[in-house]
Amino acid sequence: MRRRPHTLFRRSGTTVVEMALIGPLVFLLLIGLIVTVVGVFRMQQVSRLAHEAARWASVHGQEWERDTRSPPVTPEDVFRQAMVPLAQGLNGEHLTHDVSWNEERSLVRVTVQYRWLPEVFFSASTITATSIRPVSF
Repeated sequence: MRRRPHTLFRRSGTTVVEMALIGPLVFLLLIGLIVTVVGVFRMQQVSRLAHEAARWASVHGQEWERDTRSPPVTPEDVFRQAMVPLAQGLNGEHLTHDVSWNEERSLVRVTVQYRWLPEVFFSASTITATSIRPVSF
């Protein structure tokens, strides 16, 4: 039986040392990426809430009130009817809204704020979205 010459030096333990140095960095980058993606999703969700609330308020204007003989729409109606059904996954205690109309009630402005507490490492931040729409009905 012929033996091969031992030309390669042994590197036992090198992989463990490399993983000990690089592993935590990769793990932190991965967690940071996941938290950032969740933050972008929350921004999109808050923006959608503002858009849908403004749309709902715009189609429930003076003509709608006259045709249905309903009282004027209030900010709480907009919140209850348009925002709550779309706010799944958001903490209601951190969600605030402001709905206002101009003097002629021809424009509606909806501002939604959400205080987002990231799951790890980062401090709380407030996400704000505003939508302005003409009242169309």
